[in-house]
Amino acid sequence: MTWRGRGGEFDLLVQQNWNMTIPTGADSTKEIIVNGQPAILIRGMWDENGKWDNTIKQAQLYWRKDELIYTLTSDVLDDEELIKIAESIKK
Repeated sequence: MTWRGRGGEFDLLVQQNWNMTIPTGADSTKEIIVNGQPAILIRGMWDENGKWDNTIKQAQLYWRKDELIYTLTSDVLDDEELIKIAESIKK
């Protein structure tokens, strides 16, 4: 699903494969908790030259719930808003 507004957008992806690799740049990840479960928050993204750029306003939040993997991606929401959205998602 994709939502647009506030000068940007955010996406929600749901999948079943937890054994995935998430390539990121140095110092771009933060371990957090979403609904009592471990989650990872990533800031930045790969640029057009294949280099990680922490200055790009892009966030990805990955968490697990009921054997599914959720990924929330945004270029406009701050960390607290992403976490609130993640915690509000019901099965």
